[in-house]
Amino acid sequence: MGLVPDPLANNREKPMTLTTTMIATSPIDPMRVFLHAAKLLGANEGYDFHINEHRINAKLGQGLPALLWVSHNESKLLAPGEYWTNDPWDERLAGPEPEVIYRPRGYVDIYLDTVHGYGKSDGFGGLHYDEGYGGPHDLHAWLVREMASYFTAQGVGYWWQHEYTGEWFNTLEKLSILGDPELGGKNPVLRHQVNVR
Repeated sequence: MGLVPDPLANNREKPMTLTTTMIATSPIDPMRVFLHAAKLLGANEGYDFHINEHRINAKLGQGLPALLWVSHNESKLLAPGEYWTNDPWDERLAGPEPEVIYRPRGYVDIYLDTVHGYGKSDGFGGLHYDEGYGGPHDLHAWLVREMASYFTAQGVGYWWQHEYTGEWFNTLEKLSILGDPELGGKNPVLRHQVNVR
């Protein structure tokens, strides 16, 4: 089920990376969420990350297929910021140039960021993803599917966002608009059986 597209999405220039956002709709330990996602991405012992009051983020340059960070509010709902609202009827969403964007309510946000050259043997120059495991959109589709499975097993609902349309989904029914999770899961660095204790 889709809900309230981000009206600013179509006005943005195409970014150099693909960023996919997921939101946990119930309280869940953000460190467990971060570690689960990091292990899916192939993180091993020694994986370096930084923790501050409301954010856990991977340090750059570790060779994993996506940069990962998790935001939280210590088991409380994430508060709307200056540039976003979680009220779909907020008056600031109206008009051709809304003042804010919409985001569903949640307790933990997960952000995945991958360069568009991912999956290309020659980096950004080629037109085809020729490494055999698709492009960033396929990787993110696989990660969304795996994290959705994790949340479901924990009894936690979720939303995921398609970056280019801004639309939010709370099921995997439309995951194919993001990418092919079967293809995205073929990268040999990814882990398919993860258990975070």
